[in-house]
Amino acid sequence: MIIISAIVAVLCGIICYTSLSEKKATWRPAGMAVASVFGLLGIMMVARIPIVISRFSEYSFLNAPEVAPLFVALIFFVVSITLTLIMLSYASLQSEYRLFMRVVFQSSSSIMITDVEGNVRYVNPAFRKRTGFNMFDLMNQDKIKRFGEFTTEALDDSWKTIKQGQTWRGELKNQAKNGDAYWEMATISPVRFRGKIVTDYVVIKEDISALKDAEEKSFIWQIMMP
Repeated sequence: MIIISAIVAVLCGIICYTSLSEKKATWRPAGMAVASVFGLLGIMMVARIPIVISRFSEYSFLNAPEVAPLFVALIFFVVSITLTLIMLSYASLQSEYRLFMRVVFQSSSSIMITDVEGNVRYVNPAFRKRTGFNMFDLMNQDKIKRFGEFTTEALDDSWKTIKQGQTWRGELKNQAKNGDAYWEMATISPVRFRGKIVTDYVVIKEDISALKDAEEKSFIWQIMMP
């Protein structure tokens, strides 16, 4: 029984360490729940070892034939709770992920997600439809041009803003794969892990070409008016 308790305690320690080692993992909350349950079981197993060693008689409670089934039932109960917590956490994450994907996938706005180096990680269907570029095209495109055509001043301001962890908004002139030029209102926001470390950038763009054309026609009309 001592050897079994020691083995279970070691296994619980390994599980706790594995569950808590990945601090940036999306399943961190589930890992903490698993570590808590197995940590409690490990403590119980460690506490049981000196009790077994210090037993005074062969008729003690720890030698009773009911003890082994009791501990097996306890382990089964703990494992069942752990699996339930994992399944609930996974279901919650899946639900949030599916909602996020539906919103992004069905959005009429062009959405692009990049890492902090500007490498594209995702573009939604609206982005591909408006620009004509697929993921392979974007991977071989200049990193700055992926966002749009910046003036030198706007480029410096945008990167300075997002590097400080703030959101940048502005108008960009862009060019589709077929050569058509168009205007966009772009918002570039940092994505933080646990509200601290910036891991990605999300770019949301709205086509304002019609608005720009209307402004230009209005300006020309005002000039031509006597």
